[in-house]
Amino acid sequence: MTVPHGKTRWQMSWDEWLDSIRTAGFVPLPDEEIRPGDSYCAQRNTDLKLLTCQRVDRDYGFVVPVEPEYSFDTRECVKVTLP
Repeated sequence: MTVPHGKTRWQMSWDEWLDSIRTAGFVPLPDEEIRPGDSYCAQRNTDLKLLTCQRVDRDYGFVVPVEPEYSFDTRECVKVTLP
C-alpha cells in the first residue's frame, strides 16, 4: 500500500516522519525491532509504503519485504500497527 504524501523521508525530521505515519492511519512503534511477519512503513524518495517484513539483513542494514518492492535501509523503516 502506498500513501501519497508530498515530501520524501529525508525532507522531514524523525518526529515529522512519525507524525506523517500517524496521519496515514498507522501507529508507529519506533522502539520495536522489525522482525519477519511484522508490518512496517518505509520511505525514501517515494510516497510512504506499508510493507510486510520477509527478513532483515542485519549485516548490510536493510529490510526485505514480502511484497515486490525495494529493500529499504533499516533507518528508512519503522514498525507499525494498525489502530
